Amino acid sequence: MDGESGSVFWARVCEHHGLASRGEAIAAFGQFGFKRRVARGELVRVYAGIYRVAGAPLTERQRLLGLTWALGGCAGLRSALALRELGGYTLGRPEILRATRSNFKRKLGNQIIRPHRTNFLPDHHLEIIDGITTTTLPRTLCDLSAVVSVDRLERVVDEAKRRHLIGYDDIARCREELRARGRRRTTYLDQVLESRVPGYEPGESPPEDVVRRWLEDGGYSPVAQHPVVVNGEKRRLDLALPEHMIAVEYQGIDAHSTQRAVENDSRKVTELQLAGWFVALVTKRTTKPELLRQIRDAIVRRHA
Repeated sequence: MDGESGSVFWARVCEHHGLASRGEAIAAFGQFGFKRRVARGELVRVYAGIYRVAGAPLTERQRLLGLTWALGGCAGLRSALALRELGGYTLGRPEILRATRSNFKRKLGNQIIRPHRTNFLPDHHLEIIDGITTTTLPRTLCDLSAVVSVDRLERVVDEAKRRHLIGYDDIARCREELRARGRRRTTYLDQVLESRVPGYEPGESPPEDVVRRWLEDGGYSPVAQHPVVVNGEKRRLDLALPEHMIAVEYQGIDAHSTQRAVENDSRKVTELQLAGWFVALVTKRTTKPELLRQIRDAIVRRHA
């Protein structure tokens, strides 16, 4: 009824769960036509610049798509798994991944959304699922490693492999790509791959490699990704001097860090200390002499 441009508009609306942007509507109907349809209630404002066609059913996928548009991000983590019907996750609590260095929360309607953030989200880490821009499955699993338990992650990885949705090599390649960008918090994923891929070696992130060389220059023999069990939980230490029960943990500011990840790190350090470990926390401001002095003092006190 609105010519060829209108037909294209309605086709796109059907692909996008009944949603359209203000720009799309104006391109199809013109400024006056757009305002007239809004006044008539044919287009209902959902978020700033995003409209729902009257009569289109309200669905969780529609809500998720609207949030990705409003926040300029994509569906990620548990929402990305829910779109693939993996892991038993639902779309009840949308999780949006946004390429930014800033940590912010935004009020949209009657809800407050705090999207996950990352400083590395290339196009080949994205795909379209049911009209919604979503992280690829390898990237989703890498991101998920920061927010779920290792047992839950194992179940998701095994289910994806069983359904032939992914191969272990695909996950490892994505993990290595993120590691090269300085991304951490894939320890749980490393454990999963180590137990399933013969010869898989997670290696060290670049900052940890620098710290390892510092310790070697100081005459120590640090062990990378040293496995321990504290309070019944399997953990991995960035670097360790097991004979002295000294752990060295690199505290990088991960561009994808979450409140839960920070809490998990804090709990990890506390449990290690209760188990008798001395934990040296290293940041980008820590100097080599400072770290070596801390290690020497710890060894002296340990054996005093």
